[in-house]
Amino acid sequence: SSDLADIAAVVALGYARLGEVLVKRLAEKRAVTITRDGATLVVVAPYAESFGAHLREGAPGRRWDRDAKAWRVPATEKRGLWAALRATFPGSPLFVDGTLATVIAA
Repeated sequence: SSDLADIAAVVALGYARLGEVLVKRLAEKRAVTITRDGATLVVVAPYAESFGAHLREGAPGRRWDRDAKAWRVPATEKRGLWAALRATFPGSPLFVDGTLATVIAA
């Protein structure tokens, strides 16, 4: 993503603290978060109708949790979840259990 490249350039110029702030702001806007709840992965992501469609194709047993505003995906369906994330949110930061894990590649 060009946003992340721009932030990397800011950090390379010696503005690490500013880079952290920019990543946090970008993350708040576009981040996908995954937390484990027993044998279930709880996925919070920006709204995208296509994400639900991709999950239906590749992650049997997933369900929308209206109260948590999150998708609940069986941990055994990680491969289908990852495919749905890559198809829907390329370039978005992915936080797993509160830690930045990666930027989702296309």
